[in-house]
Amino acid sequence: MITMAMTTAKGGGNENVAATDDYPMTTCLVEDSKLDSMGEPFVHVHEGITVKFCCEGCLKDFNKDPEKYLAKLEAAKSANTPAPAPKETSGGGGETKEADDK
Repeated sequence: MITMAMTTAKGGGNENVAATDDYPMTTCLVEDSKLDSMGEPFVHVHEGITVKFCCEGCLKDFNKDPEKYLAKLEAAKSANTPAPAPKETSGGGGETKEADDK
């Protein structure tokens, strides 16, 4: 279940933020410090993408070059994507064949 939370960015209006526990980073997207190092993380939605910072001040730096930081977020998402489960193959009757050691 996804719940919605509201945040207010300075100079902006309220934005809907999906409050999920699957955010791929535990550090600030800009400063690389822990998200909770300055209290509650500052959550912002940039063009539909949720990003988190250690503080509201990091939003200014993010806005200078959002593509740089979004690439960092995308890399973190890719690193956290689990590998697909291996396919099971059966040898006809469901028995496993073992290789001969010669």
